[in-house]
Amino acid sequence: MKVFNQSLNNVQWITTAYLLAVTLTIVLAAYLQRSFKFKNLIIAAGTASVIGGVICMLSNTLPVMLLGRVIQGIGTGIAMPLLFSIIMLEVPRAKQGSFVGTAGMIVALAPSLGPTYGGICLAALNWRFNFIFTLPCRSPSSSASSRPAS
Repeated sequence: MKVFNQSLNNVQWITTAYLLAVTLTIVLAAYLQRSFKFKNLIIAAGTASVIGGVICMLSNTLPVMLLGRVIQGIGTGIAMPLLFSIIMLEVPRAKQGSFVGTAGMIVALAPSLGPTYGGICLAALNWRFNFIFTLPCRSPSSSASSRPAS
């Protein structure tokens, strides 16, 4: 609110826009997985997350921050259902429960750990570090499945 000199109502759009983008993209997940290779979807999700993070990190106005969060939301909306599809298609049946449980735990903890992480960054560093620290340090492995979901 201080950085962008905005009201709470306006700043809440940062979260709302992100969640709307995630939700709308998840709705398209089945279509995307039928139409594109898993590898391409993983690359698209990662690229959207990185581009969105960089836009957020560099933003100087609320509309630019909103754009970055929408792009990040698209990346998350592609990656989340893809994660579970890959588990079901690639992990042996006997191990699927533990993989789905671990993935579900990560997805469930994110909404509570994210604000905690953000608060620590804000208390110790500049707000832009919230986005700097979430950028990947190296490129993802190229061993992801390249076949579309059936």
